[in-house]
Amino acid sequence: MSFENPDDPFSVFNTITNTSNTNDAYNTYNTYDTIPNTNTIPNTISNTNTNITNTPITNTKISCVTTYQHTRHLAVTPLSTTYIPLTLTPPSKIYPFKLDTFQLLAINAIERNESVLVSAHTSSGKTLVAEHAIHTCISNNQRVIYTSPIKALSNQKYRELLEKFNDVGLMTGDVTLNPSSSCIVMTTEILRNMLYKGSEILREVKYIIFDEIHYMKDKERGVVWEESIVLLPCSVRMVFLSATVPNALQFAEWITYIHQQTTHVIYTDKRPTPLIHYIAPLGEKGMTKVCYNVDCDSDSKGVGYEGDIASKGDIDSKVCDYKGDID
Repeated sequence: MSFENPDDPFSVFNTITNTSNTNDAYNTYNTYDTIPNTNTIPNTISNTNTNITNTPITNTKISCVTTYQHTRHLAVTPLSTTYIPLTLTPPSKIYPFKLDTFQLLAINAIERNESVLVSAHTSSGKTLVAEHAIHTCISNNQRVIYTSPIKALSNQKYRELLEKFNDVGLMTGDVTLNPSSSCIVMTTEILRNMLYKGSEILREVKYIIFDEIHYMKDKERGVVWEESIVLLPCSVRMVFLSATVPNALQFAEWITYIHQQTTHVIYTDKRPTPLIHYIAPLGEKGMTKVCYNVDCDSDSKGVGYEGDIASKGDIDSKVCDYKGDID
């Protein structure tokens, strides 16, 4: 599909391209996920409908692959499900700022009661997606659980959500506050234990938000996330948040396979907060900025770096003479 106006995510889709080769879409997504390059991302949406051909995991299919500038969306569905494309309609909640494309896609999936994995850089706005899921559940008199990997993060998230939603509780190994709230923040271990015990709370939960889902690959604690996901009732929908999910497609296929529900994968390579590197010479005072080709000019106060990553074309080869100390 393509937008009539690429700058307006609310404009109407006008083109559909069909293909029967799911493996092409599968390999394309893996390539994009492994080596994101904004120079190869088209400025318009393109769509691949593959409603018949199976993906590598049995009983699932890749129903949609869409590409927009800086954003990639993929939907995995059960074989028996007829996929309806996301419409990117304005969300039910009005925001005082313009939402990014990946936020619009994720919010639309949530308002359709579908699971979604959002992979985006730090400070890119992933939390807004979780907050919209909380808003949707509370508005519909449903309960929602927000899980985090550590107690300190749970405490921090509890304080943040309490400022936006009055009905928020906290459950960790040390503290239990307002356990009957519509939104409960807890560690993933607490959720796993609740599933073991068959807690009545889970009968009322519509969405569970897994923050920092990449902890699932941890050798020691990853099993907690895996057990929690497997033991969840199929009626529960999930929001997964992470900055680093290298095998997002396979993860979505697994979720779809065990719960027989549509799972969206939404990835953006846009980094609102620049990542700046510095070199700290051994035995010398201060640090020296590494100049990338996007910011290394005649006024740069740093040093251009030539190394292994220079072959990717993202490092300027000119070396600046000035070394600026960092206070």
